[in-house]
Amino acid sequence: MPDNVPSHNPKLRRIGGFTLAELLIVVAIVGVLVAIAIPVFTARLAKAQEATCIANRRSMYAEVVTTAMDTEKEAEVFGKIDRLAKGYTCPNGGNWSWDTGTRSITCDEHPDETENPSITTSKSYLSDWNKFIDSITDPKIKNNNSKMRELFFAEYGSPLLTYQGKDYNVQPFFKSTGETWLFAREGTGDNWSANFVYDPIDQSWYRCVKENGTPTSASISSISTTEELHKYMMGELTDQWNNRWEKVENPKISSVT
Repeated sequence: MPDNVPSHNPKLRRIGGFTLAELLIVVAIVGVLVAIAIPVFTARLAKAQEATCIANRRSMYAEVVTTAMDTEKEAEVFGKIDRLAKGYTCPNGGNWSWDTGTRSITCDEHPDETENPSITTSKSYLSDWNKFIDSITDPKIKNNNSKMRELFFAEYGSPLLTYQGKDYNVQPFFKSTGETWLFAREGTGDNWSANFVYDPIDQSWYRCVKENGTPTSASISSISTTEELHKYMMGELTDQWNNRWEKVENPKISSVT
């Protein structure tokens, strides 16, 4: 066929490249993908920033509690720590403050709205226990753990921790040194053998298990400080039976009954 004769075969006539219609379709597809991706990316970024803020606050909380050693000095210690130097910051520039009532660090950018409700209940119950202790002026009552618990239960009741279909009573514990924490077991009598313990430093519940993983209980009466309690929960310390504590994810704790 001579070179100057036009071909009627579309495949032979096409030199290459995209038509305008094809380009518009590609642009439209890219636009849709971007419209979907940006909100997803933004949401995940916000979640990551919130998680970082919470993690940083927990790290600082652990330092505050272990340094202060008693609740009266916690706010003072919180104010003295060089947060910037230690990386205790909010990625969004939020302002942190110490909440004496709940013994926690709050952020005005991330108010912990997504916190597990059961952890919120635990923190509130422990806060009520601390306030109750502070309100007692009679030394005979304050030196009597059993009597204090009896009066506290009468006013505040006891939440239930439900795990694997079984209910355990959440109870407060008080040391003469001023240390307080929560534990859970069957019944509310004066028995310090705990199936579960709430770690105020880690702000999580832990279940006591034997070396082979079988659920059991352990006495917490010999534990002296919150820092020591935390070490047991982290596995840094064990009792004479080598019981260990495993973290309970998303614990189910009822409102105060």
